[in-house]
Amino acid sequence: RVLNVTFQNAGTADWHVQLDQFNIPIVKGKVYDISFDASANQARTINVGLSQNSGNYTYYFSQLVTLSTVMKNYTYSYTMNNTTDNNTRFVMDIGKSNASLKLDNIIVQEHKIAKTIAVTSPKSNDIWKVNRSYDITWTSHDINKINLYYKLASQSTWMAISSNITASLGKYSWTLPLLQADSCQIKLVDSEDISVNVTSRKFYIAVPTVEIISPKEGETLRPGETYQMEWKSQFVDQLNIYYKLWNASSWIKIGDRINATALNFSWTVPDVTNDSCQIKAEDYQYAAIISISPKFYIKKITAITEGSISSGSVLFNIFPNPFNHVTSIEYSIPTALSSKK
Repeated sequence: RVLNVTFQNAGTADWHVQLDQFNIPIVKGKVYDISFDASANQARTINVGLSQNSGNYTYYFSQLVTLSTVMKNYTYSYTMNNTTDNNTRFVMDIGKSNASLKLDNIIVQEHKIAKTIAVTSPKSNDIWKVNRSYDITWTSHDINKINLYYKLASQSTWMAISSNITASLGKYSWTLPLLQADSCQIKLVDSEDISVNVTSRKFYIAVPTVEIISPKEGETLRPGETYQMEWKSQFVDQLNIYYKLWNASSWIKIGDRINATALNFSWTVPDVTNDSCQIKAEDYQYAAIISISPKFYIKKITAITEGSISSGSVLFNIFPNPFNHVTSIEYSIPTALSSKK
């Protein structure tokens, strides 16, 4: 409702007639909006302000306002730099002039900044690897708790990461589950008001891979020789490398935290007598990312001579035994001779 104010005797100073509201808490460091609609039957001034409610009634804020005959809105902002005062007085000094007033919509309130939240990480086109931990980071204002979600490009629904995270922390450490390789987005939602939310730019989920390409199936290595094993990999930083003889129960480490981008590793073949073997390459940070080579052979060469074999011909030991589905028979003959199957 509009307040109509008329005067019989307005006094000689503006403070001789006052409109007051008491017991308004004003907190140090906060910003306050003072707003009202006003007009007069002729041009005149009034003073509005916030002051102490005792002692010298010192003003924290004071503003001289010139009114016209047209009803207008007047809005001012004030930052409380003094000690918090829980009994502040809002005052309108309207004396000195007998011009009548109309006042409406008088409001004193803390300045409200809209709730905001923004993702700062992940950034556009970042690559995050599965089973690694990354910090989701953000900035926010006037938000208490947030919920976190992710969604792959191939998915239609958002999947929960965590809920009721204190927004002022500004970050959350997320260990990526074993997802498929895909583009992805993160969504942050105000726990108290789901209309306040933000979605990150697209980044990429990478699945580390490793594949041993040598030794190959059935390849024969000699005990004590230096062998260059090889692999190909993607999104793997370091590898642990092992070997295991066919009848052994455990893997034996031969390389620790090997640079995966080197794509090869020099291995001294163990001095064992005729045995089959395999090699395993394992992601140093995530043991589930592995490659195991096909079976190859480690064998010593022992030449045997047979009276029936022509001079200069050599027949080597058969390995493995002929009951296996694959058996290698090595021999050598002088160049002048020929062989028939």
